[in-house]
Amino acid sequence: MNEWPQAKFDDPYILRHRATNEPLRNMRVELTRADGARLQLVTDGEGRLPVQKGLGPEDIAIKIIGKA
Repeated sequence: MNEWPQAKFDDPYILRHRATNEPLRNMRVELTRADGARLQLVTDGEGRLPVQKGLGPEDIAIKIIGKA
């Protein structure tokens, strides 16, 4: 899915701590897409996930695994 050169839905996401609102920097996460695909990703130094592209909106689930 992320191979599409042009996708209408390609918003960046920043993961933040629920209590402090601080970015979750350099964290390993598992992202589950609506089709069931599971991706192992790492947030960057600002808490950003790699951009996920799609042709339409979809529900996703994010599980925090731990420090990268």
